[in-house]
Amino acid sequence: MLNLQVTEAYPIGQVSSSRKLDRGNSAETYQIQSEKGSFILKSMATLKEAEFEYRLHEHLKKVDHLRVPKIHLTSNHHFAVLIESTYFQLQSFIPSTVDTPSIANWVDAFFRLQKGLASFEWKESDRLDRFSLEDTWKQVYQSWKAHSIKELEWLEQTVAELSVFDNLKPSWIHGDLGKWNTLYNGRDEQLAFIDFGEARRGHPYFDFAALLTSYAPNPQDTILFHPYLNEVIQEYEKHFPVNFELLNQFIRLWFVRGIVAAGIHSPYGDIFKESLQGYEEYFKRKTGANLWRC
Repeated sequence: MLNLQVTEAYPIGQVSSSRKLDRGNSAETYQIQSEKGSFILKSMATLKEAEFEYRLHEHLKKVDHLRVPKIHLTSNHHFAVLIESTYFQLQSFIPSTVDTPSIANWVDAFFRLQKGLASFEWKESDRLDRFSLEDTWKQVYQSWKAHSIKELEWLEQTVAELSVFDNLKPSWIHGDLGKWNTLYNGRDEQLAFIDFGEARRGHPYFDFAALLTSYAPNPQDTILFHPYLNEVIQEYEKHFPVNFELLNQFIRLWFVRGIVAAGIHSPYGDIFKESLQGYEEYFKRKTGANLWRC
């Protein structure tokens, strides 16, 4: 049924196969094979969301050497097709390899993405941040309160401090720019950015913190970690000076959002805290400040 409905909705020829993908997010995603190639079919919450992603992708494609998937309109020029009460959007498939991009490659790609996001205009001034620190903290506060007074006091203070940075919104950002939302092809050394479902207004350092912390080695391995960050800083400053104190705050924000969202019984909480401490010690050398209080 899915193959037939996609065939009828999009000018991509006969769909020969569809395979559901497990991408670990809330969207229902399929890889589609048709007479005209490979595509990705992704569920959308609303038709308005589909329009937003289409407009954003079309805008970003105009940035030199920035690689994002092409979103296809239906044969009737709609932003998505309705299949069994769910909207689905069709994107071109971007092939990737198991190679890892160089630091210079992903830092340069980040700046090209930021250039595109900075000039994007949308009819609404902002979109919902589904995982804002303040809102998530309110939802889980009682469970932390019953867990540990020491942990609760640290989190209360840290959430209050970092919410200020969570509410800095000078530009559009990707919103979930970990390496899991990148595709790298080592054959042509091209890095593509995908899944803009969390795009919203925010600070570019939030995206950079996500990208950095997902590509960097484990902070506990200082032999690899410190030289890696030094090289990242060198590459970043080829484009723009680094505000070490501000970047440190957004790395804290990224990890603390993860700690709060993971919950008190998740093993990821301790992993995030250990990583946070490793970054804190690195930036303490750069700024002379110690913001780690746990």
